[in-house]
Amino acid sequence: MHLLILQITSYGWTALGLLLLSIVMAAGILRRGGRNRRPGCVSMGYVTLVVFIIFGFTASLGGMLGGFVYNVFTLPRYQARVVDHETYISESRDNGSTRRTTMYRPIVVFTDQNGQERQLKSDVSSSGPQAIGALLTVGYRPGMDNAEEFSTSKYLLVGGGTLMLLILAYFSIAAIAYASGAGMEKLTRTGVKLLLFLVVPLVMLAFMAGLGYAVIAYFRGDKPDMPVWALAICIFFILVLLPSFYAYIRLLAGKTW
Repeated sequence: MHLLILQITSYGWTALGLLLLSIVMAAGILRRGGRNRRPGCVSMGYVTLVVFIIFGFTASLGGMLGGFVYNVFTLPRYQARVVDHETYISESRDNGSTRRTTMYRPIVVFTDQNGQERQLKSDVSSSGPQAIGALLTVGYRPGMDNAEEFSTSKYLLVGGGTLMLLILAYFSIAAIAYASGAGMEKLTRTGVKLLLFLVVPLVMLAFMAGLGYAVIAYFRGDKPDMPVWALAICIFFILVLLPSFYAYIRLLAGKTW
């Protein structure tokens, strides 16, 4: 038993801690919702699972984004040249059918601060290959298996992850507050304002940025296989979203809260 405990990693201890916290929170949620009646095993297990998933995703996403922010400020940066690609097939299911997409991971070459030439794979894949000879900004420290790419697509992914983390963090705080018996009126008003003033505008901006990136990539030649009809749809939605976003911001500015 002692040896088994010693073999548990830091991730394992984190998961155990989140599980115990989820059980305590689930008991508080059911006790408050059931007017202090003793919860059943099934309802206890279900609520514990839901709370654990929310806490788990919040902690995992926070850790990944925290690691990226740390690397942004601490990793030495280099101009790397794309010399090759690693390809693999990504599968996704949509309406019962399997869609297969060829993904490209750039292989880059750069000279580190010690004057040693490095050839590594980037940590970012895309459906369109980077041009051979293209320059990318990457971060690297000795011991890393992949080069940390600092690109527009990477920052868009991080922005979407940050928005998701914000939503998950709100629900985590709301679950803790509800389970501990705190009043929910102020937290609910905060959630509504967060949704209207931050989440909806950021989602619209992210959508426009993603569409704009696809259009720019097409005209730069990074997505030569993109169908013309897909390009037209992207341009159409950009033209629709731009005035909609402006009108939405004006609507929010004219309201009294």
